[in-house]
Amino acid sequence: MSDAPDPAGPLNTSGIRPTGYRILVRPDPIEEKTASGLVVVTGEGARREQMRQTWGLLVAVGPAAWAEHPEERVAPGTRIMFGAYSGLVHKGDDSLDYRIINDRDVCAVKDTSDGN
Repeated sequence: MSDAPDPAGPLNTSGIRPTGYRILVRPDPIEEKTASGLVVVTGEGARREQMRQTWGLLVAVGPAAWAEHPEERVAPGTRIMFGAYSGLVHKGDDSLDYRIINDRDVCAVKDTSDGN
C-alpha cells in the first residue's frame, strides 16, 4: 500500500476518478423554496436546474488538470464557478449527481478569506 495521497481526494465518495485534464464537481443543491416558502422548481425541472447550476464543490482532479497553467491549480474542497451546462453529468456510487468538466471550464474560485 502506498503512502501517497489519493489523487481523487478525500472528498470523493462517488467512485468516479477523473482522468487527464478533467475534474469532478458536485454541483450545489438548488433551493426548492424561497425564504417566504414558495416552491420554485420540483421534479425533473429541479434536476435540470441543478445541472444548470454554476457553483459546486471540487471533489477530485485528474492527473493532468492545470498542467499547462499550474499557477491556476485548484485543490479538492474548493467551491468553484464553472460554465453552465459544461461537461458530463453522472450519478456517483453515493447516489449524488456529479459533473465531469475540463479544467478550463473553471471560471472562478469562491473567496473564503472572510470566514464564510
